[in-house]
Amino acid sequence: MDQKISKNGHSRWEEEDHIIRTELDPVLLTQLQMLQGKTVQGLALWASSIADEELAELDEDTTPENRVFVDFDLYLEGHILMEVYAASLYHGVDEKPVVGLETIANTLARMTERGATLGNVTTDEAEGLVLTLTTREGEETLIVAPSGWALGHWDELPDDERWLA
Repeated sequence: MDQKISKNGHSRWEEEDHIIRTELDPVLLTQLQMLQGKTVQGLALWASSIADEELAELDEDTTPENRVFVDFDLYLEGHILMEVYAASLYHGVDEKPVVGLETIANTLARMTERGATLGNVTTDEAEGLVLTLTTREGEETLIVAPSGWALGHWDELPDDERWLA
């Protein structure tokens, strides 16, 4: 995936005919809420994030061991692809974010292996998008707070790799 992304306006990034949404309106939120309950068929975690460039400018450490923000693709049932950008993951509302690329990869892999579904699609206090992934039996929930997202369709599931370069 080409990471040449430029910030464009207040509500989206553009990547060569590909719009990454960064703000919600009621119509977009309703469209995303229609995905609630869809089973995760596959997941591809990227080794880098679109947040890396901004973090580097702020002298933030983006080594794999200290990574908090990740980009990943959710392959949902019905051939719906949800691309998630600069997301942080939490085990609970009052928890600190999951840290480290390997820990994040293992957390997402465990959720997928346990039959994750896209649970609630809602907003936080700042009207930012918040997703939950829930295991089939409901014993585990993961909160995902993306800075951006895009919807599309997939034809093939990703390889069994935990993350891609």
